[in-house]
Amino acid sequence: MGVAGTVGAAALIAAAAVFLTTTDGDGSTSSHATSHDRPDRFLSLLAPGASLQTLASGFSWAEGPVYSAPLQSLLLSDVKRNTIHRLDVAFNKLTLFRNNSGCYNNPTRCKELIEPGSNGLAFDPQSGRLVACQHGERAVAFLGDAPDGSDDKVIARKYNSRRLNSPNDLAFAPNGDLYFTDPSYGLNGKESDAEREQTRNNVYFVPAKELRGILHGQQPAHPRRVTLPARHSRPNGIALDMSSEDQGRIFLSNSNSSDCFWTVCNLNRGKTTDCREFSHARNMLLLGSCDGLKVDVPNDVVWATAPGGVHALERQTGNRIGILGTGVKTGNIAIGQRDDTRVLFIAADSHIKAIDLAN
Repeated sequence: MGVAGTVGAAALIAAAAVFLTTTDGDGSTSSHATSHDRPDRFLSLLAPGASLQTLASGFSWAEGPVYSAPLQSLLLSDVKRNTIHRLDVAFNKLTLFRNNSGCYNNPTRCKELIEPGSNGLAFDPQSGRLVACQHGERAVAFLGDAPDGSDDKVIARKYNSRRLNSPNDLAFAPNGDLYFTDPSYGLNGKESDAEREQTRNNVYFVPAKELRGILHGQQPAHPRRVTLPARHSRPNGIALDMSSEDQGRIFLSNSNSSDCFWTVCNLNRGKTTDCREFSHARNMLLLGSCDGLKVDVPNDVVWATAPGGVHALERQTGNRIGILGTGVKTGNIAIGQRDDTRVLFIAADSHIKAIDLAN
């Protein structure tokens, strides 16, 4: 593991390009190509003079970043190494936050899995507790302090009495309702794995009231399935755009490599209506797939990882504004703070990258 590593070669995106300045580990700068449809609009999303920086490197597959304002830190999963790390963004210091982040009850199985660790991370807005999607445990859980997972509190591990696939990403509504995706990427054989019990990859909803009960000793919840169009076969990244405590819109990525797109639906306490394709990244001969996404209200955009890096999509229409090229497969993103500046943190393969956003 290392911090302030060198950014790799500039990602060349096949399109007209806006060139951003990239800060390398040795303090030098290089041009970093970013494709665009509306270059002026794209540059307006970023802080003046923004540079794409590599903050840390050496992960096996970085995923699920979440920013903690009280800690002034980014927490992130290394899915293949079954760990969570903490990156202090003020001092650029990287430390191990937890071992056995997503698999611990069966050590032999944990070693056999390709991706045993935690994936998506989020903070419950009511309790402040850290919640993780756990591939190896095939569960979503409040994380405790014990390194062996003995004081984790499981939120969900089954649907209709059958084990979940491998929970991947999650999002909380302001009132504490939880939504999470459950593709099969944590199973070595994915959809054909012998351990798979669900017949499809679903999205689930757990009401805030049930989460409170779990924290007070109740049994894991019985999650409700969120209805999606049938062609949305591999729900992965998830983000909410809420107009009230429990109503708004839900965005979901479809990470099927042959059909990479995003769906948006109206949302009301776990019930979806008016689902439609929001945007797509089909037929792009670039590294990556549709994965994590976040809503950036001040900029009125949705940032979404996809082939080529991080796509900026108009929040209302889904029109692509531009692509921030990372040069590598890119898993997920988080929006946080560094000093007085908003920052887009990017989990990009073995790296954590960052770029300052317009305030």
